[in-house]
Amino acid sequence: MPSGFERGLQIVELLAGRTDGLPLHEIADGLDIPRSAAHRLLSELIDAGFVHQKGEPGTYALGLKIAALGLQHLAANDLVGVAKPILDDLAALSRELVRLAVVDADGNNMVWVVKAQGAQSGLRYDADSGSTVALSCSATGLAWLSFMPEEEALARVLRQGIGKPEDFGPAAPQTLDEIRDLMGLTRERGYAIGIDMFTVGVGSVAAPVMDGDSVAGVLSVAGPTARLNEARFIELSEPLREAAQKLTRLFAQSAGSLEII
Repeated sequence: MPSGFERGLQIVELLAGRTDGLPLHEIADGLDIPRSAAHRLLSELIDAGFVHQKGEPGTYALGLKIAALGLQHLAANDLVGVAKPILDDLAALSRELVRLAVVDADGNNMVWVVKAQGAQSGLRYDADSGSTVALSCSATGLAWLSFMPEEEALARVLRQGIGKPEDFGPAAPQTLDEIRDLMGLTRERGYAIGIDMFTVGVGSVAAPVMDGDSVAGVLSVAGPTARLNEARFIELSEPLREAAQKLTRLFAQSAGSLEII
């Protein structure tokens, strides 16, 4: 049986990305624990500054302390300092949104941690850092999955769940066979392309940042499909891969890690 500490961490994970928060009953049901136990854990998290009540009474959301600790950790590892100039150069060249995602501590997901916006006018695609990558229906997810054993990659997809077109984009793959085919194409190219896959009207191209034989992070360029088609993404793949290789070399030379702890 999980300890109270483990349950508290599960609540934090459950609330991550839920900007509107969750009511007590959904938290209790999501963790399969009594509401009284969930309320006690939430009270302790509120006292510690990790959770606060939001909106209607009984709705809980993560507090700013989580974000502050994350930023403090990234600064200590100099992740932003090392990666940002490379992202800035690629954003200026592509004139689109450039982001870096890294493998999280448990190795099961990826999280976007650094971004640079290159679009100065007109349509712009932007997204917050800190969110978890949708593995089955994003170029970033495919760029990670494609460079690990296939059985392991598909197990991660099943663990997270296959994204549905009504929740993501109309081109989101719906079967493991479709995902397997996309992974094969990504391995062949050395990079992944996703158009109308994660979000309708948005496309991206993504390349892995390696740590030996495994992927430690993924660098991507994304923007509106009104000006970006597959041919443009193929054109951008060369500077993208060059930037990913620079990050690979820099992180290999540094004592820090890409991993979020």
